[in-house]
Amino acid sequence: MGKVENGPNTIIDGFLDNHVTLLCPTFYYDGEIYPDEYNYKNNGVDYSVQRVRKKLSFYDDSTQIDKSMGLLPKTILNYSQSIRTHNPLSSFVALGYHAEKLMESQNLLNVYSCYKNIVKSNLKSYILLAGVNLTKCTPIHY
Repeated sequence: MGKVENGPNTIIDGFLDNHVTLLCPTFYYDGEIYPDEYNYKNNGVDYSVQRVRKKLSFYDDSTQIDKSMGLLPKTILNYSQSIRTHNPLSSFVALGYHAEKLMESQNLLNVYSCYKNIVKSNLKSYILLAGVNLTKCTPIHY
């Protein structure tokens, strides 16, 4: 995409100026805690590739987003009108006219409900991937 004057806010504001509601994953992996490898030898975690976790609690702060989510979702979190779900691992942020409708039913057992809400409401929607391929496309899980 290259450099954009005024950074990611220009892109976000461009969508908002055209009455687009934005929905992005804002996953936070540092809140995951794995069992100590010496106590659970057969727990399915490959400790040879697992990075050390910080063991931080999720308190729904705009800084609590994994770097792999990208700059746009991180920036959207800082908009005062944005709405973030309160899932400690798989949160989403929405911004725009339909934000509340998309986020209303997400909970710990219904992680991808925002996508279900798009389908149920027949909202015209698009998936935008920037700088990544389809293996990074979150709706594939829905």
